[in-house]
Amino acid sequence: MNRILLALLLVPILSAAAPLTVHVKLVSDVPEMAGKQVQLPLWAPGGTPRLVHEMTDRDKSTLLRIVTVQGAAFAEQSVPGAGSSRLESLGAGAARADTQAAWWDEGTLFFVRSVGGSSSLHYFDGVPRELVGLPGRVEEVVADEPRGHLFVTMEDASGLDVHRLSGEGFTEERRRLTRTQTEVENSLAVERSSGRLHFVRTGSNATSLGQAGLEELSATDGPSSAGLRAYELLSLAAAPGSDALVLYARVPAGADVENSSYVLLELVDGKVTVLAPGVFLPPGLAPPPALSHDGKHVYYVLADPAGGNPVRRIERASRTSEALDLPTRGNQEVAVSAYPDASGKMVPWVAVVAVGDEKGQDVRNHLYIGPLGEWSGW
Repeated sequence: MNRILLALLLVPILSAAAPLTVHVKLVSDVPEMAGKQVQLPLWAPGGTPRLVHEMTDRDKSTLLRIVTVQGAAFAEQSVPGAGSSRLESLGAGAARADTQAAWWDEGTLFFVRSVGGSSSLHYFDGVPRELVGLPGRVEEVVADEPRGHLFVTMEDASGLDVHRLSGEGFTEERRRLTRTQTEVENSLAVERSSGRLHFVRTGSNATSLGQAGLEELSATDGPSSAGLRAYELLSLAAAPGSDALVLYARVPAGADVENSSYVLLELVDGKVTVLAPGVFLPPGLAPPPALSHDGKHVYYVLADPAGGNPVRRIERASRTSEALDLPTRGNQEVAVSAYPDASGKMVPWVAVVAVGDEKGQDVRNHLYIGPLGEWSGW
């Protein structure tokens, strides 16, 4: 069957219900963000709405900024450089890139710092520190706090491969999980329940999935399906509470960027389903799919420039898609989590990266956050 026809047959049911209201506030209109763009927001675990995002001028530096909700307001903190001066903490004179943030717990995160030709693994718990003793350039990191593991992609003399770090200082024990000369591993994702690692393998002509379990000596081929061959896999996330993977992909596989489109896929027991065709992804590396904390919903940006690139969510079980009622236009990215309110009820929180202001005079990416539902004081 023609791939385009198949995608049309699998379009999710669009809900006619009223849009879901998110009470968002702009949290990037601050002096530290002057001249900088927002990208890749990532919510923290724990009981307080908190996220980290990259702020970049896309030339000299990329820095990390943490935003914490405090009642009706928010507090912010920038991850400083190697020195301690206020100017350096804001990036002055520091041609560095702090990227690939991964939360360990609600107060600690890991990230990759690139300065000059180096690229090393750091963590931040109020003070940035480097994890010394690693033999190569670290490119990506993801944390498995319940089991005391870090997974990284690291480039050394044998190539760019996946490694598992554990033990004291995360340098005491290191296991190389892949050894590939013709493929690059990226988009690492850990299953919460099992600790199994999933990732995308990217070769010169095709992409595939890889995985590694707790007891495996090395990574193996991941869950496969003939249906994935039509797509170029870009990023993935493991759905909590199930064995499902949710993926962003380019179609058709191998097409140049200008002549391709993007889809949101689900892979369950070898079966591939198009959750949403025509999704929007920002230039560069694709962010991971935005899964709700319970795995029931996936949030995404629809590629509809005339409609402002609206944010929607789809229920995985029913395939019902709903729009989010947002004051933003030109939406670029969405990230979600959930936090307990005063009564203990879990309330979804949404972070949206959107372009411009209401007058159309600002073309920077800005960050808006807020609860999907009531939140006392917000």
